[in-house]
Amino acid sequence: MKVFISWSGGASRELALSLRDWLPKVIQGVVPFVSAKDIDKGSNWTVELARELADSDFGIVCLTPDNLLSPWLNYEAGAITASVSSRICPVLLGVEKSGVKPPLSQLQLTSVTLDDFILLANSVNKAAGSPLDLAHVDEAVRVWWPRLEEKISAIDLPPPNTPETAQVEPPKPQNSIDEMLKEILTRLRAIEPTHDDRRRSQLLMFPNDADTLAKIADLGGLNLLSIAPEKTRVRMRFSKLPSPIPEPSYVGFSEWANQNHLDVVLDSADRFVVFDRDGSVSEPPV
Repeated sequence: MKVFISWSGGASRELALSLRDWLPKVIQGVVPFVSAKDIDKGSNWTVELARELADSDFGIVCLTPDNLLSPWLNYEAGAITASVSSRICPVLLGVEKSGVKPPLSQLQLTSVTLDDFILLANSVNKAAGSPLDLAHVDEAVRVWWPRLEEKISAIDLPPPNTPETAQVEPPKPQNSIDEMLKEILTRLRAIEPTHDDRRRSQLLMFPNDADTLAKIADLGGLNLLSIAPEKTRVRMRFSKLPSPIPEPSYVGFSEWANQNHLDVVLDSADRFVVFDRDGSVSEPPV
């Protein structure tokens, strides 16, 4: 059974690697995957990551004080939970459960304690079809817990909101969102407008922002029907919204909402997704 371990930032990466080494000792047959460790140099980062996400039966998200609002973590969590059979548990290091925001707060939050890790191991065991007796899993966790606890206690935790992922994460499969958006705006302004009257009237309200948001939708292949500003948010209507939202659009909408202090609402006939200005993402039922 494959377990996908998601991370963002130096402390989160160390936690992910510790869990990667620890899990197979507790439950034989578990094959953990950590992108920084397990993607061969020279491989197509995007293809390999997508394949592992699709094939995973269980997901662990390593949360630390500096990555609580990471759009990459939220995207990977959404990709895992898109599978009906998948389960996902955030592991909290230096983070209180009350500090985790949706959608991750709705999952089985796991603190770095013996009792919580027994529950985590039991969840992984169940996802694997419960091949081991619960008493055996409990015993294995207790035997290997001191070694894991020692490794985790040696991890230096950064202060909140101090991103350091650029130096330790593998190269992303695309340029930064800011770089892409600058290029997008430059190209759009050089093209003669071809929008219909309704779309043109909407763009005139906030042309630069509307062009940016429309192109973010295009990056993920989303079919945008209309876009309109409201008091505290921007509403974008689509013919259909895939699940999960494609990675380039997911990251782009997350960063735009956070930078502009406006919610971005993606609306379709059967569902809608809200990218909150504080960095959280939710999918309220329609």
